[in-house]
Amino acid sequence: MNYSIFVSQYPSTMKDSFQKKRILFSYFSIAVSITLIVFLTGLLSFFFINFQKTTNYFKEQLVFTLYLDNTANDLEVIQLQKSLALMSGIKSVHYISKEEAANNYSKDIGEDFIEFLGYNPLLNAIDIYFDAHLVSPIFLEKKVKELQNKTFIKEITYDKPLLKLLDKNIKRIGYGILILSVVFVFIAIILINNSIGLSIYAKRFTIKTMQLVGATKRFIRKPFLIKYTVIGITSILISFGMLFLFFVKLYEKFPEFKEITQQSNFEIIYLLANIFIVGVIVIRISTYFATQKYLNIHTEKLY
Repeated sequence: MNYSIFVSQYPSTMKDSFQKKRILFSYFSIAVSITLIVFLTGLLSFFFINFQKTTNYFKEQLVFTLYLDNTANDLEVIQLQKSLALMSGIKSVHYISKEEAANNYSKDIGEDFIEFLGYNPLLNAIDIYFDAHLVSPIFLEKKVKELQNKTFIKEITYDKPLLKLLDKNIKRIGYGILILSVVFVFIAIILINNSIGLSIYAKRFTIKTMQLVGATKRFIRKPFLIKYTVIGITSILISFGMLFLFFVKLYEKFPEFKEITQQSNFEIIYLLANIFIVGVIVIRISTYFATQKYLNIHTEKLY
């Protein structure tokens, strides 16, 4: 049975009610689609931007330790500390006496090992923390060779396996997130475009009727652009609210993550503004081409 004949059997009020419900449902589905897409895009953008910060945080936690020989005098140790502190690229320098190290170790194991051994086997040490951009296997090996020339430095240690793991996987993860971001943005654009296209498809007869009675393309297109732009802006603002609630809960559960990914107000505003502008542009372009399609199509092809 032809659909138009089937619908014509119902009173006009029922047909109007049915049509209104269809239109409202199409608007609702577009709003939900845009909200979810922008929410997920915002999340991915946030983690992509903060990937480098997280990487830098872990690199700057890597300890480069100099163990000093017991023969080292106080003047040599002080001069070494000062020279290290003045070096560019060194974030901080901490001197740890063997007494302090013994005290910390006793707390960790829960007993006084010095009393058991009868002497303190630990050495005085200097912990060095480098800026993240310098933390690499090549740089630290070079630094080891430089400092080994000092006779009162007995040993130099750092976590080589962890450093190699970080250095090897950081680039892979970074490229992976970048590719995933690009693919997701592409999929998001397609989904928004298809959602708006399907909604305008339901109004193709109205578009063509207005055109046949003499309305210009610009006049027909204008209300569609306004309507879907308003829906898009509303959806984007709702997604921003969802992002805010998500990060409030995330920071409550993982406060250390907040310290690592601490954002300035400018960074947050810049990110959200870009998402907002790109979202509105995509919605308007999708609406423009979707209406243009049915403005240019021949009447017989509408069926």
